[in-house]
Amino acid sequence: MTITSHHLLSRYLIGMPHLSAVGLSEQWLLKECGHQHWLALAQACGKLVPEFYDRQGHKVYAAFVCVEVNNARLDDIKENDELDMATELTRLSASRSMSSHVLMKADRVIARVMMVSTFVYRQERGNNQSVAKAELHTIAPAQENHPLSAQAFKLLKNHKQHRHDSPAAGDSFRYQPCPYSDFNGADFLYFAAFQQIADRAESLLMADLHHQHLHQKHQHLHQGLWVTRQRSLCYYGNLNIGDSVYVQVARQQISDSTLKHRLQLRRASDDALLLTVITEKKAVAHAMLKSGELTQAVG
Repeated sequence: MTITSHHLLSRYLIGMPHLSAVGLSEQWLLKECGHQHWLALAQACGKLVPEFYDRQGHKVYAAFVCVEVNNARLDDIKENDELDMATELTRLSASRSMSSHVLMKADRVIARVMMVSTFVYRQERGNNQSVAKAELHTIAPAQENHPLSAQAFKLLKNHKQHRHDSPAAGDSFRYQPCPYSDFNGADFLYFAAFQQIADRAESLLMADLHHQHLHQKHQHLHQGLWVTRQRSLCYYGNLNIGDSVYVQVARQQISDSTLKHRLQLRRASDDALLLTVITEKKAVAHAMLKSGELTQAVG
């Protein structure tokens, strides 16, 4: 039996909480997709609210293993636009689930987000480095031929490929996560905060690459800002409040109006790999940059 949960369309009137300087906020998008994933899990388990415990009575959370953003057109969104999101979730096993989120503006796809989560619990109270996999047997998993199962296999294959990556040899950036904005209500470094940390590191570690690009023949295409087209995030761990992360550049490339890079986030306390993120962005013009108002802000 295939257990699939469909959320009817969620509609959003876009305002400042949803926007960034280059259109729809990618972090808002990830947060909202994560929230819809969590609600869909509750629906699939027959619960009114998303609160889960395993057979041993452990409080269980859904930790994301893989997140992928595809075909994003975030720069097409502006204030007062109306967007619809369709969410579909299927269980892959007793511990893992996958969701698909399609964001639409009228009849145009703005972004597709795929997410694979696994149920986890803390073996040691208050220690995010003691997380272990949990299982829920309240509903049956999906059949292997379910479309989302096939896409999950591709994401998990990519996740496995990067699990044992050696530390990157490129430049590094140290970031101290803030408990008031980077951690969630379950005291984990929020999965969407990893994306924001990667963007902070990109703006600092790749500043020289950006400046070189400005002096090339495609200067007229790029005024210093970038917007995500594709992003793949593979999560391998978390950290405790007070710990910090190192962001290291494993690969970077810029050509014409496209920026591509692969970054690693590692836990400062023990150098454990927390995240591998592969990103493709396109250059976007910005009126404030043209007037010089943001020159200092972007390096």
